[in-house]
Amino acid sequence: MRINSIEIKNYRSYVGPNRFEINPRLTLIIGANGEGKTNLYDAMEWLFDNNLRSDSRRVVSKKAIALLKPGDTEEVLVAIDFEHNDNSYRIEKSFSFIKSDDDTDFRVTPVNFCGYIEEGSGRVETNGAALLDRCFNASIRHFSLMAGEESLKVLNQHETLQYLIHTFSAVRHAEKYTDFMEYATTMSQRASTNAISKNAKNKMASDILSHEIEDLESQLSQKQLQLRNKQKESRNYSTQIEAIVNSGEASAEMKNLESRLAKLKSEHASCMSRVHENYTISLLDDMLVLGGMLPILDEFSEKVAAADKARRKAQKEFDETVGARQALSRIKLDLENGATPISVLTPSAQVLKEMLHDHICKVCGTPAPEGSAAYNYIEAKLNAYLESIKSKQDDEAETCFRYSFIPQLYKRETIINNERGSVARIHQQIIDLIEFNEARKKQAKTIADNIAQVEEDQRKLQARVPGISKEQLLNNFTNLTNWNKYKSDCERRIVELQHQIADLEEQLSKKREELNNLGENTPATIYIKIAEAFETIRGAFKSALVRNKIDFMHELENVSNKYLAKLNVEDFKGSIHISSDVSGALRIQLVDIDRTPIDPNKALETTMYMSVLFAISELTEIKKDDEYPLLFDAPTSSFAPGKERDFFQIIDNLDKQIIVVTKSFLQEVAPNQYVLDRDLIEKLNLKSTIYRIEKKRPFDDKNQATIQTVITKIR
Repeated sequence: MRINSIEIKNYRSYVGPNRFEINPRLTLIIGANGEGKTNLYDAMEWLFDNNLRSDSRRVVSKKAIALLKPGDTEEVLVAIDFEHNDNSYRIEKSFSFIKSDDDTDFRVTPVNFCGYIEEGSGRVETNGAALLDRCFNASIRHFSLMAGEESLKVLNQHETLQYLIHTFSAVRHAEKYTDFMEYATTMSQRASTNAISKNAKNKMASDILSHEIEDLESQLSQKQLQLRNKQKESRNYSTQIEAIVNSGEASAEMKNLESRLAKLKSEHASCMSRVHENYTISLLDDMLVLGGMLPILDEFSEKVAAADKARRKAQKEFDETVGARQALSRIKLDLENGATPISVLTPSAQVLKEMLHDHICKVCGTPAPEGSAAYNYIEAKLNAYLESIKSKQDDEAETCFRYSFIPQLYKRETIINNERGSVARIHQQIIDLIEFNEARKKQAKTIADNIAQVEEDQRKLQARVPGISKEQLLNNFTNLTNWNKYKSDCERRIVELQHQIADLEEQLSKKREELNNLGENTPATIYIKIAEAFETIRGAFKSALVRNKIDFMHELENVSNKYLAKLNVEDFKGSIHISSDVSGALRIQLVDIDRTPIDPNKALETTMYMSVLFAISELTEIKKDDEYPLLFDAPTSSFAPGKERDFFQIIDNLDKQIIVVTKSFLQEVAPNQYVLDRDLIEKLNLKSTIYRIEKKRPFDDKNQATIQTVITKIR
């Protein structure tokens, strides 16, 4: 199978029809992160998946939806045109999406998977899934699409290697006879035992031996089951250990993220605890209610001052009126000759009354008959006294201000103004408190955003190491110690079981030999020989299966090492070795010349796995007379620039169809802005077909409906 073209329409960021012409050898599709590389890879995975019930809404381009008018219809389509066995074919997966009449949503039609065969008379339609399976077998599609360097590690899983052995080695031809040979051997042994026991002379001995054989077979069966379970358990431990070892960097990164997360959460809690927004209590307890009182105090002072001024003016006018009246009274009391009178209080009113009653001045002794000048004087003095008393009473009753509110207000205003500084400080406290709370809330929002980002980084990190939980990553080294201990204990038990099984098999062989000896020179002889023949054939099958497995492992090693040498020219590479441990688990690893394991760097590990992939592809062509394309998404992210250039030059010359989606050959000229390094491409003299993919500008970085990938063929 060789792909001639890839067509993508309205699949995520690929808006409208887009077409890639695919080189028979190397095709490079170059784009920065977020430009559409992953969407292209996902589109191919979607096409090669026979499942038609997946959520198709998730792959619809949001921009394509936005461009539709209500009620309009468009389609999502991914298709390849390819050749297989000198015939031309097309496979396409598609469905329609219709925008709702109210412009708020869209609906999709069922997915359609069609195949087309190019014939002389034209194009003939057929079932797409069936055509795909016929031309691109599901057993090898597993090794065609590789997303990133981490995905290559699937090759080191026991199940994957077992699958390869079953698919490509001669084992698959013998396995279908294995079950029959086990059945035939068991039945022939049972027939032989029955034939021997029919001889009356040997019946007692044969019955004893038969029971002993049955007991040994039962023990053997139990031990074999225990061995298989322990081997499976050990392989599971190996998988866990390998996952932990491979996730060492991820574990360290997860611990750093978790530490940062804990610190951020502590900062957020501390920040929020400092926010004081219980203004209701503060209004009373902290007297914040006075914070807005300064303008009121100013107005209060002005009004108190005005009231006091008016009070003083009124008092002055009142005083002047009362003073004039009192002056007039005093004038009336003056003696006519201008002499100064005695005090109105001397003598007393009672004495003056007595003097009038007795008609005599009791001061000087002068007689004062009624009507005389002396009598009239005393009478006038008494009246003046009484008038003075009445004037004093009137003055006391007739006051200008009955209550002292204004002086009290003035006094209160004075006291309050003495506290203006405190009130002003309260006002500033309110401003400072609000500003402080807003600053803390802003700080808390920033911290919360950082927390969300760290948690998102943790989720992305977990996605890089599937099968390992966050807790496992955080407890990586503790888990590694435990898993190694469990595996060691398991392996010791496997060795014990293997020895016990070997011992039981030896005992069983001896007992069967004893039983067979009883049947010599009897009618049971023929049954014994048949059972022995089936046992020999079964043993041969077992040996052949082991031998074929070993032969294929060596063949895969040799072809893989051929590609390893090509991918690591003038560089240390070691050798690829495929081995099996006591659990039966298969493992791909690099070894030194003395077969000691090598701990490779990331780039060397990647080339090891890619060498195995290339070897699988070559063996597919040899053993199945078939070929298939290889599609890699970002396989060289760990390569140094020089190593990366060598890699592309090497795969450019391989006689294999390889599609590489990469961000190589891009130069960053500004933050998130890249240009194609055409000089480097020319320098490498690549014969490959090259495309550049990038986002169409301008776009809104917060609106996915503005994102569109555009493709440009470089050559």
